[in-house]
Amino acid sequence: MIAEIACFHMQPPAPKLPSQLPLFANLFCNAMAFPEMEALETHLPQRIGAGSFATIFVLRGQLFAFKVVQHTGRVRELKEEFDTLQRLHSTCNSESLFAIPRPIAYNDPITETLLTIPAPTPATSRRRVLTTGINAGFFAPLKTDHAAYAMERVHVLPATLGEIVRQCFYHERHRESDAAAPYLCRLYFGRTLPPTGGLFVNPINFPLDISRYEILLSRTAEGTLLSVMDVVDGLGEMLSRIHWIAGYDGRDIEFVMGGDGYGSVRYYVIDFNQVGRLILLQGMLLIAYVNVGR
Repeated sequence: MIAEIACFHMQPPAPKLPSQLPLFANLFCNAMAFPEMEALETHLPQRIGAGSFATIFVLRGQLFAFKVVQHTGRVRELKEEFDTLQRLHSTCNSESLFAIPRPIAYNDPITETLLTIPAPTPATSRRRVLTTGINAGFFAPLKTDHAAYAMERVHVLPATLGEIVRQCFYHERHRESDAAAPYLCRLYFGRTLPPTGGLFVNPINFPLDISRYEILLSRTAEGTLLSVMDVVDGLGEMLSRIHWIAGYDGRDIEFVMGGDGYGSVRYYVIDFNQVGRLILLQGMLLIAYVNVGR
């Protein structure tokens, strides 16, 4: 469609090719339309999520996302979240069902603070890979003097699955409009939600309870989604790792379902700006254990 529009608006119009050469005609139109298609891909930061604390941006051609603090008075919270993410990723991210995004770097232009997290050592390969160290210029495209950190990108839901969610659970008004399919789905397996959403729809993080998830299981091909019990097991395992290995309470973290960047589903745990340490609770549990042991 883009190719047809581009060819239609060219001055002068594209020359007519013999009817027996439809393949070459298509190739010609596609080649002439390429500049217009390329113009649709911007190098500017694209906002994919926002809240009162921070805004999430992505950049063309990068597998990272950037979390930028909204107010300079909350820079300390952003730095603490970055530190928390680093500890959680190093202690809890394993072969678990729910993945924790890998932290990349933290930058505060005001204090000129730049912290980087070394990437995992790649496997030995004969292919030569050019690498450059991360510096303040890594954050320059954001064009802001607010503190930010970069992390592994959480990809959006596969388009087909997102459309199924839209058709099954959006309010009728939104199903008949051009409302966007959800980017992610937040898993609320401890709640009971209405069969469909209300007049307000949050496409950034659409809620799913067990009933809605089971409907998705029935509407998708086998192997697209994991079973409810597999997801519940993954939830419990990740929470136990966060509690007992990393020592955090898990307050307000989000278990979400997104994509893996290759057309399949992946499960993540995100948003760690409100979590707290469990040192006191662990101490009380340790005392209780010692008392029982006596």
